[in-house]
Amino acid sequence: PIYDDFHSKGFEIYSVCLDVDKARWASVVKGQNLPWINVNDGLGAASKAVSSYNVTSLPMSVIIADGNIITSSIEGVAGLRKELSRLLK
Repeated sequence: PIYDDFHSKGFEIYSVCLDVDKARWASVVKGQNLPWINVNDGLGAASKAVSSYNVTSLPMSVIIADGNIITSSIEGVAGLRKELSRLLK
């Protein structure tokens, strides 16, 4: 629902999977018919994304706005909606 509510305002989800089993990942993405961008890095913990974004646990969400990583703490769905409303005026 959040994607549907904010996509027309410029919100995009870029989902990066680190699973080394690309066939399993592809099956899940296809089965869920996800409307946003889904990619598979396939390198697991060796992925550059893990170090670049300081991934310490999965799943992990990062908001990037105007090329900058938003560092404010976002708690739950309500917090995400509030932050997106602020960023996507």
